[in-house]
Amino acid sequence: METFDFLLANNIGMYNKCEVIEILGFNTKQKDFFNIYTLVVFENTSHINIEGLITEKLEKFLFTKGIKWGIKRKIIDIDSAKSFYNTLMNEDKFITDNKEVLIGKLKYLDMQYIQPKDSFTEQQLNYLIKNNFYNGSYILEFFDESKKDTKFLIDNPDILNDFSKRISEILPINIGSTFDRLGNVIFQFPINAFTLNYTTTTKGNPKRYTGIEIEISPKNNSFKFQNLEIRVFEENDNIITRQNNKTITNNITKISLDDCFGTTIEIIDKNTSLLLYKNKFTIMKEMNLQINLMNSQDRVFELNKVIKKVSVSHNTNNNISKKFENYKKFHQWTTDRKYEQELKYLEQKKSFIQYYGKKDEDKKALEDIKFLINTYGEDGVYLWDPYLGAIDIKNTLYFSKSSYVNLKAITGLKQGSSYVTNIIRKLKWSTSTDIVNKVILLDFQYHLNIFNSKSQKQQAINEIKLELNKDEKKFLFLNLEVRGKHGTNGYDFHDRFLIFPQEKPKVWSLGISVNQLGKAHHILQEVKNAQHILNAFNQLWNELDKRECLVWKSN
Repeated sequence: METFDFLLANNIGMYNKCEVIEILGFNTKQKDFFNIYTLVVFENTSHINIEGLITEKLEKFLFTKGIKWGIKRKIIDIDSAKSFYNTLMNEDKFITDNKEVLIGKLKYLDMQYIQPKDSFTEQQLNYLIKNNFYNGSYILEFFDESKKDTKFLIDNPDILNDFSKRISEILPINIGSTFDRLGNVIFQFPINAFTLNYTTTTKGNPKRYTGIEIEISPKNNSFKFQNLEIRVFEENDNIITRQNNKTITNNITKISLDDCFGTTIEIIDKNTSLLLYKNKFTIMKEMNLQINLMNSQDRVFELNKVIKKVSVSHNTNNNISKKFENYKKFHQWTTDRKYEQELKYLEQKKSFIQYYGKKDEDKKALEDIKFLINTYGEDGVYLWDPYLGAIDIKNTLYFSKSSYVNLKAITGLKQGSSYVTNIIRKLKWSTSTDIVNKVILLDFQYHLNIFNSKSQKQQAINEIKLELNKDEKKFLFLNLEVRGKHGTNGYDFHDRFLIFPQEKPKVWSLGISVNQLGKAHHILQEVKNAQHILNAFNQLWNELDKRECLVWKSN
C-alpha cells in the first residue's frame, strides 16, 4: 500500500481537510514562481475550501534585486491533496492553481516520525511544521537536493535571517534555523486520534516516587487502544537501567519505577508497528525558590553628571529538598564525570582553551594556533587583529604547511611605533618628579597623538614592510596579502579572529591580540556562527581594496 494511503487508513488521525501553506519566490525577469517551502497539513476542520494570499503583495528580499516572495494559504479536500502528492511523486511537477511552480531536484523521503519537543529533545523540524506539541506527527517529505532556486538565501545568512524573521512575523515557523529544508514540500499527518496524559504516583510519608500512571482517551469509537503497547525505560549515561513493556488493556495503565533521571515513554501500535507517541521527562526532586522583595531604598549614584536611581530588591533563597547529606548521589557523580569529559573533549579539539599567563603558555598558545592552521587551513586562512604586526604574521600564517594557499590578514595598524611607545611607558613609570621629565612626557604624548593619526598608520605599514621584506619571496611559497585600516576606508574593529573560509567555514575567537597570546588570561574559542564572521571579514576586506590600505603582498 502507498505510504500516503497507509497513514490515512490506519487511523492515526481524524482528517477531513488539508491546510496548504506555500511560500513562493518570484523571478521578476523570467516571470516564474519557484518553491521556497510548502507545507500540507492534514486536519479535522469545519473550514470550507478557500485560498488566498497571506501577504498583501509580493515582498522584496534584503539586498536582492529581481526576486520577490509571497505566501499563499488554502484549504483543500483530501482528494486534492492526494492529487498534488501523486503529481509530485509520479510527474515530478508542482502544480498550484493550474500553474506550474519551479522546483529543484526532489528526492522522496518516506515516512518519518517527528516527536514533540520535550525537556531533552530539540527536534529542528518542529520549527517548520504545525502545532506538533501533542502526540507528534508523521511526515512525507520531498527534499530538494539541488537548492538551485534557494541558493541565494543559503549562501547569504544576512538575507536568510532577515527573510526568516519576516516570515516568523506572519507564520509560527523558523526557516532560518532549518535552511536545509528550503525548496522542500512536506505532507504532515498529525497523530490526533487520541489524547494521552501521565501523572506520577507516590506512596509513604514522606512521599516517595513509585512510578507513573498513563491515561489514553480515544477520540472516536473506531480507535482501539487495546492494539497499543507501552514501553517505558529509564536511561542514565546512555545506559538503559530499567525498562517496562505493557500491553494496554484499558484506558489507564500503571508503570512501576523506583526513580526517574530521564524516563522515556513510547506508545506503539502492535498491528502496524507505528510509533504513536514518544516523550522523555524527569521528576523534580528539589526546588529552589528565590523571592525578590522590593526595597523602599533606591540605589542612587552619579553617572556622567546625571543622578541615577535604581530600585533594588532583597533576595531570599529557600531550598526545598531532602535533608542535606555529606555525599553525592550516584547520578550526580555520573553527571560531574560527563561534564569533565566534555571540557577535556573541547580542549582536545581546540574548541575551547583557557590560558592563564603562566610560564611558557605563550609558546603553547602559538602552537595551538599553528595546529589549527594546519588542521583546517587547506582552503585558506584569514587573520583579523587590530594590533597585528609583521612578527605576529610570521608566527602564525608563515607556519602554514600548504604552499600558495590563500592567506589574508587585516590589521588596524594600531601596533604603533615601538620606540615612541616604549619611551612614554618608561617615563610614566619613572619615580622622578623632575619637571624636565614631566615636560618630556607631555611632549612625547603630544607627538604620540599626532603619530596615532596618519603618520602612525604609515609608520606601522613601514614596519611591517621592513620585516616581511627581509625574506626572499621566491623561497616563501606564500600567497599572502595584508591590508590595513587606513583613513576613512572600512570601519574600526576590536575582536580578534582566526578564520578558515572552507565550504563550511570555521572561526576561532582569539580573545587577545596575537602578540599577547598566552601572556594573560584569555580564551581561544570556536565561534558558533562562523559564516557571519566570515561575511564581516569579506565586507571589510573589500572596503579596504584601496592603494593606501595595501600593506604587503607576497606576489
